[in-house]
Amino acid sequence: KTYANEFMEAYDIPKPATLVADNLESGLLFIKGRKPEDYVIKADGLAAGKGVVLPKSKQQARKIVTQMMSGDLFGEAGERVLFQKRLHGQEVSMMALYDGRNAEVLFLAQDFKRLKDKDKGPNTGGMGSYAPVQEPLVSSDQLSQMHETLAKTLHGLRDRKITDPGVIY
Repeated sequence: KTYANEFMEAYDIPKPATLVADNLESGLLFIKGRKPEDYVIKADGLAAGKGVVLPKSKQQARKIVTQMMSGDLFGEAGERVLFQKRLHGQEVSMMALYDGRNAEVLFLAQDFKRLKDKDKGPNTGGMGSYAPVQEPLVSSDQLSQMHETLAKTLHGLRDRKITDPGVIY
């Protein structure tokens, strides 16, 4: 996640405000000065779709960061954590096939990550999604922004000579 954050900064790709904490002291300092409903905590590495926590209290945030960074919660995946501004609203993702140079947009999908209805409960590895998504859920301006983001991503991939084919999500 740190790599993706740095990539997005380098290529002016929109993303939530982010702070990377490499040690427990900086993580706890971040928590001290903020309301828990204003941010999410992410384990830097792969955590089987469970590495994002939306803290409900400063006490819970301190506990989660301590467990992540000690390796107790996600092993090595949590040795570094990211704090990102918490975004609200519905989530829509653009999927595109990347051949190592160009991308072909497949569809937009709405993803549901929270355990319970009405965006309640903890984040999961994904509760399901549906596609295609169309207006009014995604306006023409938002769709244009998504295509612009894809163009910036392709520029970054080409610039870094990343040619492995795959899906851009």
